[in-house]
Amino acid sequence: MFRSYVRHCALVFATALASIAGVNASVDPYGLFRLVEIDGTEHGRAVAFVRQARELKPYQLALQSPETVLIGTSRVLGGLNPSYLERSGRGAAYNFGLERLGFGDALRVAELALAKPSLRRILLELTYQPPDLGRAEQGTSLPESFGRRTAVVATPLRALLSSTALGDSVRVLGGRASTPPYLRDRIDRNGFRSFSVDAAGGGRRHNYGAAYKTMAVLAKRSPSGVQLRETRDSQALARRAYPAFRRELGALAERCRARGVELVAFSAPAHALTLEWIDAWGEWRAFEVWKAAATLTAAEHAFAFWDFASYTPLTTAPLLNADRAHHMDPIHFDESVGNAMLARMLGIEDPTLDAPADFALTDFGVRLAPERLEAHFRRDREARDAYRRARPHEVAWRQSFADGAQGEAARYVGARVAGQRHGEGMMTWADGRSYIGRWRRDRPDGRGAMTYADGAMQVGFWRGGAFVGE
Repeated sequence: MFRSYVRHCALVFATALASIAGVNASVDPYGLFRLVEIDGTEHGRAVAFVRQARELKPYQLALQSPETVLIGTSRVLGGLNPSYLERSGRGAAYNFGLERLGFGDALRVAELALAKPSLRRILLELTYQPPDLGRAEQGTSLPESFGRRTAVVATPLRALLSSTALGDSVRVLGGRASTPPYLRDRIDRNGFRSFSVDAAGGGRRHNYGAAYKTMAVLAKRSPSGVQLRETRDSQALARRAYPAFRRELGALAERCRARGVELVAFSAPAHALTLEWIDAWGEWRAFEVWKAAATLTAAEHAFAFWDFASYTPLTTAPLLNADRAHHMDPIHFDESVGNAMLARMLGIEDPTLDAPADFALTDFGVRLAPERLEAHFRRDREARDAYRRARPHEVAWRQSFADGAQGEAARYVGARVAGQRHGEGMMTWADGRSYIGRWRRDRPDGRGAMTYADGAMQVGFWRGGAFVGE
């Protein structure tokens, strides 16, 4: 009797596992197996993959032999395409971009990459952090199993048999109906998240909703509270303010040198609105000193540090111009900018480069050196002042988010004609609604996004204050 009961339980358990494995293998929520292609699931797969990327990317990397590994945050994930390096004759590459990747975790990813015998080059995004004063910045924790050899076996088993994967399979299937047919979103085998909108399929590129959400998040960020006094000696301040950052970055550079691996570090381009937030937090001087710390470390350990996070024709282009903007929101840039960055940092001469047409590559990105730091900072401050004079509406828009975060009354910020709201602008109402986009005679008219108090959004075209569709 007992043996029969055990056999029955084992049969039920095996049947359940087989059913879960069948569903997960068919839906393939992370795109690991691709046994069956189901229309409309690529976007859901990309979202699920990003959510579990800290478990999945080591598995992907273990199966490849890249010469270059790109390491960084979501800006790297969706901005730097490894395929461009392959097309340019720089060999196979892998994109190890992870959302909210902190400096401490980026070092762990670099150690994982250095274990690959094929590795020749690491491109490492450095993100601004307030002065550490001797404390290392840890960022988002990676799982304990990160980088272990057992993950090569355990990861596909979890993708087949875990309840987490089953839940993601259900979400992927459930999201098919709500995914616009013109949206192209997928995770490639080289780790890159390719995201685009197919205009021929009825889509229109817009960044109103993404810009609004990002600005709302930045408004909630608290200043670090660390103030650096104004002084011309940025290098002396950098040595005192960033000892842990410099020590750990220098140690990585020495490990790369011992392995014969080239290290290239960079700060990614952020739209001027993001740079304005850094100034509003009272941390602009700390931002400069952080760049000085990276520059000093690069000079001492013989690697390159490129600065793209400055006020340039690219980063000061109108953010809400859907036809010209190269930023999807104040933080993330598109693939054409990423290609230009890779060409600039690696000296790729490519006449067919799909670079943005309204800025010159020679003015894009600066390889910093200690002797040129102060001149670079001075030019950047001058460019910041010029941006504020040329884009007062964007500056006022950013301030409206700061006012809202501080509990002040919401209001309209933007262009006016004859006293009426007319042109680009943003309006918030007492009931929690907010609209950003084009106005005509005091009413939403043109491209724009309305966000409601419950978080629902309508993004597309408006006429006379009424939504007419995407």
